[in-house]
Amino acid sequence: MSRVARNRSTYPKKIDKKKTETKSEILKWTGRLIIAAVIVLLLFIFVIGSSAVSGHSMYPTYKDGQQVMYIKLGSNYESGEVAVIKMVDGTEYIKRVIGTPGDTIDIKDGKVYINGEAEDGDYINGETEPDTTVAEVSYPLTLGENEYFVLGDNRADSVDSRTFGTIVGLQFRGHVVG
Repeated sequence: MSRVARNRSTYPKKIDKKKTETKSEILKWTGRLIIAAVIVLLLFIFVIGSSAVSGHSMYPTYKDGQQVMYIKLGSNYESGEVAVIKMVDGTEYIKRVIGTPGDTIDIKDGKVYINGEAEDGDYINGETEPDTTVAEVSYPLTLGENEYFVLGDNRADSVDSRTFGTIVGLQFRGHVVG
């Protein structure tokens, strides 16, 4: 048998360098996308949250149906800050922190008083009246350790600490941003 008649399959195939480089690039980008997806997933599990405003209790700051982002890190909530809170029944609310541990809250003449000083903020919409249907909340109210008093900005149309009482620090889901 002559050399010419030999089966060509016994010779090594010529490697297409361009195809190999393209496959390598695809694998690199796929790996990068997977890593990015994992990072985003971890951020949303441990650092960032999203919640929808339901109702008009935070008007005009936030409107019904608006999505808000919040940061889950940190346990220091200050007066005037907007936060997402979670009730025992699983309901989430977006409310403004009005009183922090040790503060005394009073509501009279359509205003909120914090440690004797009238609350002053351009976010306040309407007069603030106590919820007289709830016997558990009476004023003046001094907040205990780890207790917070929260209100909606639209004071006439809000279910808040006037209705459900104080909340504890563990009920905070996060600090609303933006």
